[in-house]
Amino acid sequence: NQMMARVKEKNGRYLRPDNEPTIWTPAVPGWFQVLGYITMILFQWAASIPTIAIIYAFLVPAEPTMITWFFRLWVLHTPFIMGIPYAIFVMTFKWIFIGKFKDGERCTPYLDNMRWLLHCLLQNGVHRVFELGSCSSEILNQFYRFMGVKIGWNAQVMPLNLVEFDLFEVGDCVAFGGQVMVSARNANGVMKKISIGNDSTITNSSIMLSGSSIGESCLVGNLTVLPPNHAVPDVSKCIGTKYIGGSHQAPITFANKREKRPPAWQSNITIMGHFI
Repeated sequence: NQMMARVKEKNGRYLRPDNEPTIWTPAVPGWFQVLGYITMILFQWAASIPTIAIIYAFLVPAEPTMITWFFRLWVLHTPFIMGIPYAIFVMTFKWIFIGKFKDGERCTPYLDNMRWLLHCLLQNGVHRVFELGSCSSEILNQFYRFMGVKIGWNAQVMPLNLVEFDLFEVGDCVAFGGQVMVSARNANGVMKKISIGNDSTITNSSIMLSGSSIGESCLVGNLTVLPPNHAVPDVSKCIGTKYIGGSHQAPITFANKREKRPPAWQSNITIMGHFI
């Protein structure tokens, strides 16, 4: 009964208790879903124009040469010819129709719809291939920075399940595993900032919920869920997804060891290697 208890606001929306292990998942109107799919198809079509131009310039010559054959293979395998224009379209959409996600802001029907559409655009196959092709490099870091994420020096970022970009902050020398999810919205639709400190690592399929934070020199293990407003202390490691009494509990936390950071020149060489 406590878990299902709801409090009704004046505007007719229902609020759930803050400790209930859900995030804000409003219904999106059917007509807007159709509009979203059309928008995604138009973006993908527009992003294919550079590919078509390159195909006509290099792949249909009168007399094929070694250079044109090289470009044929490159165009067929690179994720960037379509991926970069598509990423620019996504960034433009976000800043025109959504703007900046704000800490403490409550979701509205308009924001819910636009957020859903942004999520769909980010799940497009062209964009997913672009993110995978640029993972752990400054290419992906710059895309996330343009979307609003604060990313420090020498961060090894993998593709993230993230929409509220402006509410996510990553420190220096932070490493990510695959398919990390970051959700800044709590059960009541209020958005709260999420952060990771310097020299920390969050590994595969871990989840950070609204208001959670990771300190410096920390390790968050695979499949760990950080509940809303949970803070992992500095120089510690944690793991676990505990669900007791209708809500998520804090993961098990151990002491960690602060490692010595490598010289800056060595890290810069690694950054350049990832970019190449």
